[in-house]
Amino acid sequence: MSAPEPPLLTDPPAPHAAHSAASPLWRGVAGAVLIFLATRLVVWTAAYSGALVDLRIAQGLGPPLEQHRRQLAQIRSAPDSELAAAYRTCIGNFAPLLRWDAGHYASIAAQGYCYTRPPPDAPLAEAQSNIAFFPLYPLMGRALAPLLGVPGALVLVANAAGLVAAVLVYLGTRRRCDGPTALLAVALVFCWPPACFYSFGYAESVMLALTAATLLLADRGAYWAAALTCALATAARPSGVALTLVLMLAHWFAADGPRLRRALRTLAIGLVGSLGLLAYAAYLAQRFGSALVYLDSLRSGWVPPMSGRDWLAFALLARIWDQLKYLGRTFAALPGSLITLADPLLWNIPATLAVLALSLWGLARAPRRFRPWLLLGPLIFLQAYVGAGWSSFGVESLGRYTMLGLPAFIVLAAWMTGKWGAAARTTLIAALLLIEVAWAFQFGLGEWAG
Repeated sequence: MSAPEPPLLTDPPAPHAAHSAASPLWRGVAGAVLIFLATRLVVWTAAYSGALVDLRIAQGLGPPLEQHRRQLAQIRSAPDSELAAAYRTCIGNFAPLLRWDAGHYASIAAQGYCYTRPPPDAPLAEAQSNIAFFPLYPLMGRALAPLLGVPGALVLVANAAGLVAAVLVYLGTRRRCDGPTALLAVALVFCWPPACFYSFGYAESVMLALTAATLLLADRGAYWAAALTCALATAARPSGVALTLVLMLAHWFAADGPRLRRALRTLAIGLVGSLGLLAYAAYLAQRFGSALVYLDSLRSGWVPPMSGRDWLAFALLARIWDQLKYLGRTFAALPGSLITLADPLLWNIPATLAVLALSLWGLARAPRRFRPWLLLGPLIFLQAYVGAGWSSFGVESLGRYTMLGLPAFIVLAAWMTGKWGAAARTTLIAALLLIEVAWAFQFGLGEWAG
């Protein structure tokens, strides 16, 4: 009989060569920072390129662009011209990075929360309220807004949080693997197609940093400190609840002592980890009369109710499989349909399913103490899918929700380091980054990108 395959990861601390003087820590951290900066450069470039195309479409400036240099010069010579105003709208104030939901975060940072119960027959778009967005990220932007303005503050917070996350992902993965694997994990996290949202005015990068910090602290046995980062996470996004549940499960598996004591301590950690959510619920109750206005807002402005006949299809994930239609369209009318490959909605569900598959596949190949963390991606998926109800709109955002399942990328990096050659690893990273660039371009263009 052949010997069983060794686990992909080890429980920390792992005495690998990467911890020796031959590979100092600062070099790996510098590598993680460079990966972050390089990927953000291409994301920003793609988003701004998309915004420029949006401007040209709106102003009727057809290709080649060189023919319109004189017309574009009006921006400098006549700042009050129509073209200059359109340029400021499309390009200025970080607009290419602040589309769609970023507008709600900006409204919270600028004016705070507002909610008025809409009439029952109001269209969904007119009934949407910013109380559907959790407070931590916009409050961080609000603190910097007097210095940078709301747009600049939101962009700075998002990208600074992404930089912190890159370092924490490297440090956390290095404890379980080695330096090269940790750098590969950072590359996978920030080249993943929906990772362009880590540069946009969204809470995703703040949530990623808190997830990486929670995992690193728990690996060090600092569960109370990890509970505090979970508390911040539950004030940043609903997926903070899934992170808290996973932390509780990880503590249960790692803790020693009598069952009752373990259970009480685990529940206490869960309570601390939920403080952000509880604080937001208390604020809603104090400001609007009930914490349930959050659910009322979702039902009236974001997720339409399901009828009785929808439940079976909902249970069978019909909306998920329906999103695979973009793959079919790609092969329907080749070569012209290759343009579909640049559609973010084509990659939304494949990226989601990949995170789920990696999470479940890693359960049998990871050490016991790491296995609870691999449930993070599936739990975020279930939470988001149930919250989306019978709405395709909610399902179309699953890719950026489930990419926060950080442990799946650690497993993938460990497997690729052991089984893949350098050429194969480079090819995959390049392909993922190419899709991310297309995703960012579409976002900057103003297309719905999930």
